[in-house]
Amino acid sequence: MLEEPAKSAEKERRKILQQAIPEAFVDGKLDLDLMSEILEEMGVQVLQRDRRAFSWAGKTKAIHAVDSPPRGTLEAVPEESLNYEKTKNVFIEGDNLETLKLLQKTMQNRVKLIYIDPPYNAKGTSLYTKEFRNILGNYGSTKRDHSRWLSMMYPRIFLARNLLRDDGVMFVSIDDGEVYNLRMIMDEIFGEENVEIMIWKKVDSNEGKLKLVKRFRIEHEYILVGYKNKEKCLFRKVNELPRFKNPVENVDGDPRGDWVSGNMSSTEAISVEGGKNYYAVTSPGGRKFVRQWKFPSAEFDRLNREDRIYWGKNGNNVPRLKVFAKEPRSVYVSSIIEEKGTAKSAAAELFRLVGADCFPNPKPVKLVQYLIDAAQTQHGIVMDFFAGSGTTAQAVLAQNALDGGNRSFLLVQLPESLEHLVSWPSEGRLRFHNIAEVTRCRVIAAIADLKRSPTSGTTAGSELDLGMRVFRVAMKN
Repeated sequence: MLEEPAKSAEKERRKILQQAIPEAFVDGKLDLDLMSEILEEMGVQVLQRDRRAFSWAGKTKAIHAVDSPPRGTLEAVPEESLNYEKTKNVFIEGDNLETLKLLQKTMQNRVKLIYIDPPYNAKGTSLYTKEFRNILGNYGSTKRDHSRWLSMMYPRIFLARNLLRDDGVMFVSIDDGEVYNLRMIMDEIFGEENVEIMIWKKVDSNEGKLKLVKRFRIEHEYILVGYKNKEKCLFRKVNELPRFKNPVENVDGDPRGDWVSGNMSSTEAISVEGGKNYYAVTSPGGRKFVRQWKFPSAEFDRLNREDRIYWGKNGNNVPRLKVFAKEPRSVYVSSIIEEKGTAKSAAAELFRLVGADCFPNPKPVKLVQYLIDAAQTQHGIVMDFFAGSGTTAQAVLAQNALDGGNRSFLLVQLPESLEHLVSWPSEGRLRFHNIAEVTRCRVIAAIADLKRSPTSGTTAGSELDLGMRVFRVAMKN
């Protein structure tokens, strides 16, 4: 699937436009005034030149970067792979822009989910300085750093969107410094109706010493969500332990532990006689209640038999549902994500696997796993073209082991120097030449963990894919 380079996106778009509205072309050239007239006759609103627009120094060249053809090829590296012949998991070492171009033809409309955690500023990696020196020059002002960052992100997000299925979704982690700029380019590429935002609480209240600040502690980051088609991308409920606002207790000594009671009906006053789930129930003490319930009568009877309904101390109160503190329940995903790992726990997990503190802000496996689960990716491809420490691959493997899914991962990582990122452990036993080596090492270690696990092998009838095919981008001379 990775052998053929893509055709020029510029030629492909021109061809589509000419086929759709051929009358707007005069002598092979697009007449913008004529195009506007045709579109307005079709009922399409045409924005005027003084409309609200988002621009930055270098945007034109960033757009042209989308259309320039790839200059490399993908070469297989079986000797660094695991189960090369059978696995569907792929790791590509090389520049992600070049790789995204190479994947345009063979992977277009095939990826279910993309998660990326890009560097949050133009000083975070040497990639931007090298790639965009010809656009802005070697300057260091804040505005020019923003422009470099935008010029780096725009073509990558544009090309990545092409790879998404119609029901596909992209998650992008970002902090306050670039969240506004990222939202603007995602609105432009996906359409603002297809972009939403989530907030991740990246610290835990129990995580040691509080950092001294002058105003307030920053405990959050953002996750921007871009849909190929919002109406076709539906999230499912996820299972998680309830978080109660009220105190938890166990007034009846239930062996399943502490619980709180939840409402399970409308009041008699507002219930509609003959409406959905309108029926009578009788308490253990003989009191009758007639109203609309949240469950069909058969479900009510089942809950009652299983002692999941509380009728009050004397057995004559309005019935309420027992919600147990230690029992996961199915809930809709929240826009505010809590208790899905922290920056500190993510760093500890990375150190456990590779023996080095390689990144200042790695993302926790639980966070990415949560997004993968919610977005219904059981049989899809999960891509990360800023693979970094390899969190996304581990999240895919962990979720497959948990629910028997057969997702596969597709990682891309530049073999960039670690000199400006790594804080080596005191023993200094492990040495990596570049970030791609860390990525590969982390994935191999995560696979080894699963092989040692008593639940490895098959889960829910599906054989786990514990392999990885390695490719490298070879640039043409």
